[in-house]
Amino acid sequence: MSAVWRTKLRIHSPRRHFASVSPHNSQHHCRELVKKADYYNYLCTLLLPQPQQRFAFALRSLNVEVSLIRDRAPTDAVASLRYQYWLDSISTIFTQSQPKYPSPVEQELCWAIDRFPGVSRHWIVNLVQSRVKPRGFAHFNLIKFSGSVQVECLFEIALN
Repeated sequence: MSAVWRTKLRIHSPRRHFASVSPHNSQHHCRELVKKADYYNYLCTLLLPQPQQRFAFALRSLNVEVSLIRDRAPTDAVASLRYQYWLDSISTIFTQSQPKYPSPVEQELCWAIDRFPGVSRHWIVNLVQSRVKPRGFAHFNLIKFSGSVQVECLFEIALN
């Protein structure tokens, strides 16, 4: 009985090392991240053919990660550090093949950029930079403009 219990404990122990995540697990992570945070776009992305679907999930998961920075960061200084991390990561992905210790989202971005070489660095950087704003907006037109810039970046990347 105790041998069975120990076996169950070993089988169900969670993995917490993202550096050793296989490409399949990074795909699954990105898919689940988009499913949890952006369900309607998750459903729309499922309608795409397979290589484009994986590419779209990589972009959408980056969008989710970047959009959650402001909510998770306790101060504006911490948020700006996290935005800078993603900007540095994007420049590393475009200059080298892969970051040293990539997260699952970074692994999928590396795959997407290697698979589709026409992806513009400009639009991916704009996707991150469009979120780098102080908390709050002066009035509604700024919210509308910010949202249109973010959606425009996603559409431009997907269409190219």
